[in-house]
Amino acid sequence: MRLCYPLPRMNERPRPVLLDAVFLVLLCVVVLIVPLGRKTLWNIDEARFADGAKEMRASGDFVIPRNLNDPVVFYPPLMYWLIVATTSVFGLTEFAVRLPSALAAIGCILLTYQLGVRFNSRHGGIVSAVILALTLGFSVMAHSCQPDMVMTFFMVLALAFFVRHDLAEKKAPADWIGFYVAMGMAVLAKGFQGIVIPSMIVFVYLAFSRRLKDLLLLKPWWGALILLAFPTPWVLLAYNHDGRAFLIAHFHENFDMFFGGKMVMHKKPPHYYFVRFFDRTLPWSLFFIPALFCLRSPRDETERAGRRFALVWFFATICFYSLSKAKRYYYMLPFFPAAALLHGWYWTRGPEWAKEWQNRLVKWAGFGALLVLPIGGIVALVGFAGPLGEHQPELIARRASVIAALAVWLLFTVAAIVAFRRGAGRVAFGLVAAPIAAVIFLYSWLGLGDVERDGVDAVTFVHKIESKLPAGRQVLVFDEQPFIGFYLDRPCQLVKKADLPLKPVAGGPTYLIVEEEKYREETRISGAFEIVESAGLDKKNLVLCRMR
Repeated sequence: MRLCYPLPRMNERPRPVLLDAVFLVLLCVVVLIVPLGRKTLWNIDEARFADGAKEMRASGDFVIPRNLNDPVVFYPPLMYWLIVATTSVFGLTEFAVRLPSALAAIGCILLTYQLGVRFNSRHGGIVSAVILALTLGFSVMAHSCQPDMVMTFFMVLALAFFVRHDLAEKKAPADWIGFYVAMGMAVLAKGFQGIVIPSMIVFVYLAFSRRLKDLLLLKPWWGALILLAFPTPWVLLAYNHDGRAFLIAHFHENFDMFFGGKMVMHKKPPHYYFVRFFDRTLPWSLFFIPALFCLRSPRDETERAGRRFALVWFFATICFYSLSKAKRYYYMLPFFPAAALLHGWYWTRGPEWAKEWQNRLVKWAGFGALLVLPIGGIVALVGFAGPLGEHQPELIARRASVIAALAVWLLFTVAAIVAFRRGAGRVAFGLVAAPIAAVIFLYSWLGLGDVERDGVDAVTFVHKIESKLPAGRQVLVFDEQPFIGFYLDRPCQLVKKADLPLKPVAGGPTYLIVEEEKYREETRISGAFEIVESAGLDKKNLVLCRMR
């Protein structure tokens, strides 16, 4: 028997739902959009897509992205197309190349709100969306020019279409068609994950619900045709450009790197994502365990289905990625919305349970998580204030501002504990979320985060190099640093170190860019000298430039 769940909460008050969307968009504009252009494209992953889109615009070849005229076939072209569109409107700026990721993040937040309203309540939808927007790992990737956020948006969109189809009494073709179209776009964003993960979530969810027969309602035979209609034209065009080389490189990246080939990079242990989840979702992850205990006693069948769906989404996705040999923290993006939905139930029901003493575990776990916040603030305060001496006035001034900020944060946290104890869940959540929003805004505005570990200011570095290069004569030799190609405006010939023996070299000095941490590696420098000599160049003309 096919189950159909009522949707009483979706049609209660349409106008406040619109106001909620406006509020969430304004929050996203402040936290995600405003700081977009504050960081330069030093990170190599960002620069690959930015420079590839720049070369795509210049060459007019929208099939095969290129870096330094070399084909890049590891990723499908959707991210490059989006960057070409935004840079055509806003120019070749950091803001423009990161805008697709930020817009995709806003889409994920609004879809999370919609799912929260559908499964929980209007308040639960707002809480879930705000938690996702104020998750540090999520916001960092919203400011990064990489395809993972775009792929995540289309995955969440596909799941939203499935939920709408599954809960509706009368099945509309637009819902199952939208499910497959969204997965097809996810494939164009990054690859086969766009199909595997949403399909796996739907299959496991229906299996746990004992409704596997409902898979037929999704018209899988038509869905296969829709899915093939998205990547196939690009695959054929790319094959026509590069033939067998395209297929080998593309499928190596998407399959061999996942299942563990000879050239797997970023190897991590199987438990990597379980640990990094609690790290990248702080401070919300402090409430994850009590949130799981708040999933009991649903109000109706709709909420019961929603809780099961969110749990399957979270654990199935994290287990799938844990099977991969190559692991990076931003691969976690697809299960961040599910975690936000689970936390939404906690902040909707947890304070009420704590007030009424219905569940002591939820009560004390929630108190304990809130107490960690002021304790962590005190530790940070002591650790920051202690090492700074009185003879450094600029650091003392900075210390005073940090101490003041931490003091305000501690006051907010204490007030949140009092509100939580009295059952005022909305007040407690607001007191916790407000300082987190301020921290994430400052974190993004100041250009911090993993995407900036390798350097500070790529523009200054490139301008120094550019001032040494007479236009049209010199050769800039470097190893896999595409940000230089993005920022370099002069028509200088750009040649990678590995290509030196294969390309003619103009007269004058040759500039070899070496990363700071590799500058003192004798084997790397001597190897560079050997390549330069094999190209017929005089070592006396070699100029080493350290990347700092």
